[in-house]
Amino acid sequence: MKRINLLPPEQRAKAARELGVLYALVGLLLLVVVLGVIYVWQNGRISEKQARVTALQADRPAVGDEEHQRGQHHHADAANPRR
Repeated sequence: MKRINLLPPEQRAKAARELGVLYALVGLLLLVVVLGVIYVWQNGRISEKQARVTALQADRPAVGDEEHQRGQHHHADAANPRR
């Protein structure tokens, strides 16, 4: 069966433009949805990493405290040398 377009040429052009605008809007909406999903996914990963860093920092003693204690021992040894 042969397709026959009964619309006048002006109306055909207008219909084609409207269809193009519709495709552009659908594409834009799809892009926004994809970017939103990526944002939520990455935000969740960042939160997990921050929680892990916080837990690791809480599990280990502070490095500055260990160095301070070692420094006191070295100073004590230097002040009281054994002969």
